[in-house]
Amino acid sequence: MIKKYRFVRHHRKADASLEAMVGYMLEEYGVTYSEAVKNKVDTDEEYTSFTLKKMINNQKNLIKELGNVNIGSY
Repeated sequence: MIKKYRFVRHHRKADASLEAMVGYMLEEYGVTYSEAVKNKVDTDEEYTSFTLKKMINNQKNLIKELGNVNIGSY
């Protein structure tokens, strides 16, 4: 009985974590879970959450360095 309780608790925690990640992807990138799975790139490299966030922040900084966009110019 105790093992079942632990399993259920662990399962609920995993579901909540997955929901949080899906929400983050949608808010930050406008991508649903099914779209992300469809566009998944297979790789041999292991990426940690920290490594990915660092890479994303680096790309965002490079974009910011480009400066403002003048929409009215041709």
